[in-house]
Amino acid sequence: MIAQISAMGQIQAKRTCPTQTEKSAGLLKPFTPYFERNSFIKEEVNMQELSSLHDLGFTKMTEHDLIETKAALNVIGYNPSVKLINLLIENDVLGFARPGVDNHPHLNFLTTLLPRLKKEAGATHIALALPKSLQKLLDVFLVTGEILPNLSPVNLSDYGLKGENDYLSLLKAARLAGYQLIAIEPNTPVRAFDPQREQIMARAIQNILRSADKAKVIFLAPDKHLGYLSVGDWMPVAGILKEEGFTISTVNQYWHSDFIPKVFACLLKGLSHPIALASKDVKMFAALQSRSLSLELVLPSNWDLTIIYPKATIGKKRLFKQTVVEMSRLFNANFLFGKRKK
Repeated sequence: MIAQISAMGQIQAKRTCPTQTEKSAGLLKPFTPYFERNSFIKEEVNMQELSSLHDLGFTKMTEHDLIETKAALNVIGYNPSVKLINLLIENDVLGFARPGVDNHPHLNFLTTLLPRLKKEAGATHIALALPKSLQKLLDVFLVTGEILPNLSPVNLSDYGLKGENDYLSLLKAARLAGYQLIAIEPNTPVRAFDPQREQIMARAIQNILRSADKAKVIFLAPDKHLGYLSVGDWMPVAGILKEEGFTISTVNQYWHSDFIPKVFACLLKGLSHPIALASKDVKMFAALQSRSLSLELVLPSNWDLTIIYPKATIGKKRLFKQTVVEMSRLFNANFLFGKRKK
């Protein structure tokens, strides 16, 4: 159905002027149904949403434009669980972005999906952007379920391997599901745009894939390693793997607390479940909705899939706890800094 819609080009919904009652209620609903689609967000418009979009610079957007935009997102949106399983079935590697913080719904989402990715898609290994010097620690962890600090030559806190967080929960779930955990990053200090580092990591993933006939890898790393385009002589891991003939699909994320285009806060205010958008569908999105908003402005094409998480994904208690922990760390850091200064 999606392919048929794409081939048809731009589709216009019949526009009807809102009645005075609808205007006074501040709520508009679509008059013309689109084709079969998901229902990630309600296809109705609150005037406050429209005002927020105008404040962001989308001054030409009308109520009906916004309705069409939401309907188009429901057409091209995927259930991320089903989509990720299918992507790994079709590819050798699923590149999954590790966010900049270790308490994040993106990590939580992958954690819950790990058993299905193994059972339904045949995933066997998780390649981690961790120094190779931590491999012995990971091997012992797979046997005992314990992270033993005495086996680490580096500061575990620097890699999210200390305390309680979603990254550690993911590793524990991977162990219980029967995955092999492989550290693939070189032990040398990190340099920006280091082509040799990307080559070493790509080679490590290739070795995993060649180690067994049916090996399939989940590559968990910062999104800079998941791009396909080079910067000078620097080519990200995903780009190298693709050039070497391996099939890979990459997945990044947006969440309300991340540095994201604020337009999603307006468009997806009523989002209750994660929605996945594929970069290849951006042109279809433009064909389905008005020209008042171009998805190219908000959905980068560096990755194959972007999962957008609802604002309410994290519980209030947990959010409060995170805030307290972060404030405590900041206070301690400033206090210690002041002490050193004396």
